[in-house]
This record gives sequence, C-alpha cells and structure tokens, in this order.
Amino acid sequence: MSEAPSFTYEIRVARLNGQDLPDGDQIKLEYVGLTVNPSEIEFELVLQKGMWWKGLVLFEQYKSNAWQEVVAGDYNDLQKSSYAKKDVSISYQDFTDKFSCLSKAKGAGVHTNIYHIADAASTLARGSKYRITWFKD
Repeated sequence: MSEAPSFTYEIRVARLNGQDLPDGDQIKLEYVGLTVNPSEIEFELVLQKGMWWKGLVLFEQYKSNAWQEVVAGDYNDLQKSSYAKKDVSISYQDFTDKFSCLSKAKGAGVHTNIYHIADAASTLARGSKYRITWFKD
C-alpha cells in the first residue's frame, strides 16, 4: 500500500473563520450559494495583495503522490487572469473520496500541505459554492 499524504496540521471547517490558525494564517471559508449542477461543489480562492502561492488541493487517501489542485495560484496569477472570480467546479463524489488540504508556498517557494480539513467531506454540501479568503499568511 502507498504512503498516506502528510499534513502539518489537522483542522475542522469551523476553524476556517478568519481567526489565527496554528501556522499564523487567517483563512475564511464561507458558503456563497448553490451551484448550477447539484452533483458538483464549487470553490473560489481570494488572496491578499502580494501573497505567494496558495491552493485547495485534494489527495487520494493512501497515495501521497496522487493529488489535484482544485483552485490555486498566487496574487499576481489571480489578478492577471481574474481566476479568483471564476468558480472552479469538481464532482462532489471526487471531492468526498479524497483528503482536502489547504496548501501554501513556504520558504524558497516550496508548496507545503499545511491544513488537512478533516471534516470537509462530511461538512461541505453537495451543490454548494464556497469562497476561500486567505487574509494573512
């Protein structure tokens, strides 16, 4: 069997309320409405000026090298492409079959899996849109 992915911290959805998280981040996850397709879930990423790469990444439960960026980028990428304003949809089944992780670039720009959202699959609803606002890192 392959090795499970590693994460720095395990948190719950309720911790994504804009208050300080263990690595010093302030992140808010909020419901913004319904999707067009009820079998999907949608995400939007909002970053503050000058932020390095951030993202919502899904991992196969027992394969640390099998992952998918759902929505990701740095402030400059998002501004150039209006990517932060675009809804990114994925199959709800695909979402619930995987580990959800908020990742960020740390020292030397290395992408690091910081926050495993342990209850994402059981808390975030099918057919819903969510906004992830990263206020501070």
